[in-house]
Amino acid sequence: SLPNRAKPRTNHRAGVHSPSHARSSSYLGAYKVFMFAQIPSHRILQRLLQRPHGRLFQVCAADDVREQSRDLALRVRHRVVFVRVHGARAGVSIADLTAGMNAALGIMMALRAKDATGVGQSIDISMLEGQLSLLSTMIGDYFSTGTIAGPMGTAYKALLPYQTFRTKTHDLALAVGSDKLWLEFCPLIGCSDMTHDPRFATNSARMQNRKALIDRLQEVFLTRSFAEWETILVGAGIPMGSINNVKQVVEHPQVIARGAIVEMVHPRAGNVRVVGVPIRMSATPGSVRTPSPSLGEHTEAVLSDVLGMTSSEIEALRAAGGLGHAST
Repeated sequence: SLPNRAKPRTNHRAGVHSPSHARSSSYLGAYKVFMFAQIPSHRILQRLLQRPHGRLFQVCAADDVREQSRDLALRVRHRVVFVRVHGARAGVSIADLTAGMNAALGIMMALRAKDATGVGQSIDISMLEGQLSLLSTMIGDYFSTGTIAGPMGTAYKALLPYQTFRTKTHDLALAVGSDKLWLEFCPLIGCSDMTHDPRFATNSARMQNRKALIDRLQEVFLTRSFAEWETILVGAGIPMGSINNVKQVVEHPQVIARGAIVEMVHPRAGNVRVVGVPIRMSATPGSVRTPSPSLGEHTEAVLSDVLGMTSSEIEALRAAGGLGHAST
């Protein structure tokens, strides 16, 4: 919960909870991210312990409720829509994940700067600004045209057709991302007449006639099964894919071929399977070497190895309640 001095007020149109007074800092969960170079350890701990717990911003990134589970997964570009507070929640904690990735990138940038200057620096990670960066296209559209983006289900405003369609069996996700692909796509689905139809010949024309186009395509896709369309479209290089659940994803041949799921032994759970490192490097490949730590498992190691604190200093900090309670 938020501290009493920073109760939120809600902007119901944007779905953003903001503090009742202006603040210069934002938070990654309850934590501030610091580069440790040239900062005394007691100052780091002091600054960390002074931070109020809880998030000052909660950003709603959502899609249409009915379409929320129909993400353009795997081979089709994913998008997140910023909508009103009564929309559905995004399938993952998108604000937290974005902040974490920005924090990792910021640390790398600060390390590179330190290599050149020898000086460390603090890194301010804002969950709110991370979400704004994902919305840069829609925000730019608003500033240039005054258009306020609304829910579009699985569709994408800038390209068409770029969404899911029903087939005789199950939904497919289609991504015709250029006019060149459009010229190749239409004959494949038996709609050569649409190739040079002035209503659909260019992406801008298709955007102006979105409903007529989507209605026509939906009728066509309902004439065959997903498997039939996959054979026709993938074989011709048209980006499309199925709407997979988690079981189908982890058992997908491509996931297996990439070794994307790895096994390890957890001290309490036994043998577990987890997602591996998604960044593949040729000279220094990463790997998942240990399971995620229990709460407080590495507290003493961080305080002693990173901050250089002695055992007596750590015990004094623990006795003062500064370390909380480690899980057992």
